[in-house]
Amino acid sequence: MMGGSVLNPRSGNRPRPVQAFVSGGFRLQTSAAKGRRAACGVRSVRMSVMEKERMAQDFKDVDTRVIGALEKLGSRRLTVADVSSVSGTSVQETEKELLLLSQLTGGKLEVSDDGDIVYTFDSNVRATLMSNSLRASIREQFEKAWPVIFYLIRISFGAFLFISILTVFAAISIISSSSSDRDRGERRGDYYDSGPGFGMGFFRFDLFDFFFWSSFQNTYYGPAPPKNELNFLEAIFSFVFGDGDPNRGLEDKRWRAVAATIRANNGAVTAEQLAPLLDPPEEGIKNQSETNVDESYVIPALLRFQGRPEVTADGDIIYVFPEMSKSGLNVDMVRDTRGQYIEEDEWEFSKGTGTQKFFVVALAILNLTGVVTLGGLLGNPAALRGTSPGLIATMQGLFPLLTAYAATYFTIPVFRWMWQSSENVQIRFRNSVRKAAASVRFGLTTIGTRPRSECRS
Repeated sequence: MMGGSVLNPRSGNRPRPVQAFVSGGFRLQTSAAKGRRAACGVRSVRMSVMEKERMAQDFKDVDTRVIGALEKLGSRRLTVADVSSVSGTSVQETEKELLLLSQLTGGKLEVSDDGDIVYTFDSNVRATLMSNSLRASIREQFEKAWPVIFYLIRISFGAFLFISILTVFAAISIISSSSSDRDRGERRGDYYDSGPGFGMGFFRFDLFDFFFWSSFQNTYYGPAPPKNELNFLEAIFSFVFGDGDPNRGLEDKRWRAVAATIRANNGAVTAEQLAPLLDPPEEGIKNQSETNVDESYVIPALLRFQGRPEVTADGDIIYVFPEMSKSGLNVDMVRDTRGQYIEEDEWEFSKGTGTQKFFVVALAILNLTGVVTLGGLLGNPAALRGTSPGLIATMQGLFPLLTAYAATYFTIPVFRWMWQSSENVQIRFRNSVRKAAASVRFGLTTIGTRPRSECRS
């Protein structure tokens, strides 16, 4: 430090040599003592910062798609483009997640011979992340438990249908019996033998028992159902709410295919090459001989993989993705996507069998009939004579819930069917356009294409 300088407060901005500043022994000793105290303070501050950073680290997590891509690629020297092409995440998002993962797991950042940044992680990166991040550990445990939790939700919703029917018709039976006993005591025990009387009470319970036991015997106590076939309680939930998005994960699949196409062409592609994987307009596929063709559907790919359009000497447009041409892999991990196109699955109303759907509708009608009848009794003071006030209060409190539950079996499926029918029309249209684009690009039909600079496909 002998050649350095420090700032003298009394002399303006002129620096003073270090040796002149430290010539006074007392001042040096005092400064040293202050320095020691300051160092202790800095150490305590650093400890506090480290503790806070550790607490913050516990609540950090990494996109599971990126972790899955690293596990698939193995412990190699990987670039952002390598991981992005397998995970389906954008270049920016992948880079952010890799930096965070490096911080949480001790990953290494190195420079390749080509001057690109490469990342190296342990082979068991998921376990390392779980041990270093509380949030990641909780997320991992929740993902393992969620299938069981959701299964319980589905069967609970179905089981409540039987509980609702039992509750409604038991209340109807008690109210009707109490009213009959007050007015005609001699017929107290004849309720179930009085023929149709109050809507065939004996038949209702017999029908309930038939549905209940047959469904449980076939599902739980009898032969196991075929693989992927719903049990009856699951079929009830499926009838009302459906079975989830049939195209779950389609976006990740789409972007992985787009990335593979870009990398297979060394980072330069035409719109026609990406059209089967994106959502091109129908007019652009049919009228590619025209000079002005709408290629705006390529923009999402440009933003996701940091691409840019360029014009060739022949006046054609190509899309260049410099980041996607970088790779730290020593083996060819690129998939061949020629002739492939993204195909969406149509929405299915329910995966339940025809027999299961019939029984669900029958039970729903039975339950709704019972709820309507119970509502009529609760609104008729004459019918409630002789009935326990506690039972009346309980049923009046439960009646809104029972009504809402009974209504879901008709309102939700009807609106869901209407929406799914409209959505399936759009899905069929998009699939046909992408299929036509694949046919045009790879010569599967006689439709011509607009001249383009040749790119490997």
